[in-house]
Amino acid sequence: MTPIVLRGGFGAADARRYAHVPFEIPAGVRSMHVAYDYSERIASDPQLLGGNTLDIGIFDPRGVGPSSQGFRGWSGSLADKHDNMLALANALFMP
Repeated sequence: MTPIVLRGGFGAADARRYAHVPFEIPAGVRSMHVAYDYSERIASDPQLLGGNTLDIGIFDPRGVGPSSQGFRGWSGSLADKHDNMLALANALFMP
C-alpha cells in the first residue's frame, strides 16, 4: 500500500490553536503507523510559553470538534509515533 505522507509547518499566527489535517483512509486498511517530529518541545500545559506541543486526535467524518459525534479520541503529546493508530482508536478511544 502506498504511504500517505503529510508535511507542513506552523508559524506565530498558528500559536495556541488546533489545526485539523484531514486525510482519507482507504477501505480495508487495518493498521496505520503515525510518526511525527517537531522542534522546541515543551509539555502540554497551556500555562507554558516558548515552545511547541503536538497532540494527535482522531475524528471520523461526523465532525472534528472535541464534543462532536466524530471525535474518536486523543493521544495527547505522550509519544512521537503510534505503530497502530487505528487499533489505538478502537481499543482506547471512543467506539
